[in-house]
Formats: sequence, structure tokens, C-alpha cells
Amino acid sequence: MYCFENRGEEVGVTLHHPHGQVYAFPFVPPRTSRLLARAHAHRASTGRNLFDDLVASELAEFAVHLQVLPVGRGPGEVKFVAGTESAAGVWSNDVLPEVAAGRLRRE
Repeated sequence: MYCFENRGEEVGVTLHHPHGQVYAFPFVPPRTSRLLARAHAHRASTGRNLFDDLVASELAEFAVHLQVLPVGRGPGEVKFVAGTESAAGVWSNDVLPEVAAGRLRRE
């Protein structure tokens, strides 16, 4: 399950008020899978919780983790990358497969 909040026209939302979205996948998203593997490896090597250690490190250094995700799919691309794509590594398509197949048949 992946939860996030959309807010602001600058990120390409269609609803102009803050609103949340919840995605449920029948699999563990790639980024989450890598993060869990790192957490398990950290626990195995240190006996501690990776996320507790990260927060403690940030507090000790007065640092804050900032992750900047690009909003465009690529140069010249006008469609914004969805939250599931940029943060979970799960790519979605806003065109039904049947519609895409029909377009390919006409070309």
C-alpha cells in the first residue's frame, strides 16, 4: 500500500485542494523492496532498527533528510510523474491497453 498527499497546481494536480491518494498493489513496489532489504541488512549487521538510527543521526547532526523528485517524465514531456512513479518506482499508464492497441493498429 502506498499513501501520499497531492497539493498545489505546480505538481500538476487536477483538484486544487490538498487531497490524499491510496494505492494498493498486488506486489511490493521496487523502492519499498530495496528499502526493506536495507532495513533487514542493517538489523542483521547491527541489531538495531535502520529508521531509528536514521532519525537519531539526523537529530544528532541537526540534519534533515530531503528527497527531491523530478516532476517531469523527461525533456519536453508535459505529463507530470505520478507519486507512485517517482516515490514508489511503480509506473502507471493513463491509457487503457485496449486504447493503446487500437492506436497502434491505426498507425
